[in-house]
Amino acid sequence: MLATQIKLQLGERVRATVEDVSSNDDMIVSVHGQLIRVHNSSSQNLKKGDQLDLVVVGVNPYEFKLYSAYKQKFNRIV
Repeated sequence: MLATQIKLQLGERVRATVEDVSSNDDMIVSVHGQLIRVHNSSSQNLKKGDQLDLVVVGVNPYEFKLYSAYKQKFNRIV
């Protein structure tokens, strides 16, 4: 059986579920049913089952940012 690769676009917002967390802040998340290994460089302590809203900020390789942090960058009071 061939693995289906997800195709995400820059700026796309996706919902991910934390499937597994290792001791060095690497984790496996599920995005559209596909498992992806990511590194948690945020200050949040995430655990299995947590739901995350992510924004694609890089595509080769994929890079994600938490939506809340991404959104704050563009929310400025004038």
